[in-house]
Amino acid sequence: MPSSRLKRVPQQQQQQQRQQQQQPDGELVSTLAGWDIGARDQQVEVEVDPLTGGSYKVSCVSTERAWIGVRGRPGVVCGAYCFEVKVTDGLLRVGWATSGASFSLGTDDGSFGYGGTGKKSHLNKFSEYGPSFETGDVITCCIDRSRRELGFGKNGVYCGKAFSLPPNWDGVALFPALCAREAFKATGYFGCPDHPKVPHGCGYWPLGAAYLCDVVESAAGPPATLQLSAPEESAERKTDRADRFAKLARVDKDLTKLSVFVPDASAAVTL
Repeated sequence: MPSSRLKRVPQQQQQQQRQQQQQPDGELVSTLAGWDIGARDQQVEVEVDPLTGGSYKVSCVSTERAWIGVRGRPGVVCGAYCFEVKVTDGLLRVGWATSGASFSLGTDDGSFGYGGTGKKSHLNKFSEYGPSFETGDVITCCIDRSRRELGFGKNGVYCGKAFSLPPNWDGVALFPALCAREAFKATGYFGCPDHPKVPHGCGYWPLGAAYLCDVVESAAGPPATLQLSAPEESAERKTDRADRFAKLARVDKDLTKLSVFVPDASAAVTL
């Protein structure tokens, strides 16, 4: 059962937002999805993509803690969506969590995980679910709020339903989540067309292509707009540039004189 302190989005409000925000041509409204730099254990490093401003690669070089984690954004309240995680190194557990859940995924009442040992977990209770996974594998994390189901896939093969959400979870946002045992490296895939292993015909849209009315932002808010500072120019370079501009100006002046030159017809040589 979700904690009473969690914020719910009323169903009527969800329907009104969908009607207002759905595009006339039926296209999805894309949102910048990725790992949330404001929702992580201190030992987890989140790499910001310089081109998109999103965060997709996460890692930890070393830590004394057994399990450390990070959540993503945005959170899902409606619809059927998925994201993926490619394991580069380490023992991972991936899944979904509320904004107030522990970063140790699957150990409390607000998170659901699928680990590298092949077990699913919730409330710190572990049970057999699917195949184990390791370095090089891609795990798909699926959520269907209409069916109230969570499921996972491995390398393009769907493993089936892992958890059923009770009705009192309706309107409670669930965010992408990942935790790892000690040092690890992983990459998240949140938007089309960069999904490498989405199970064929699974019916889930990439989270990065979600309707805005189906998702909510994290407490940290959207990623900040990138501010790219201009490189400083040395005094020597400024002087050199000024000299070159002065030379070009003199050339332009000479070309102007040539362009108005009119030859003397009387001085022409008659053959």
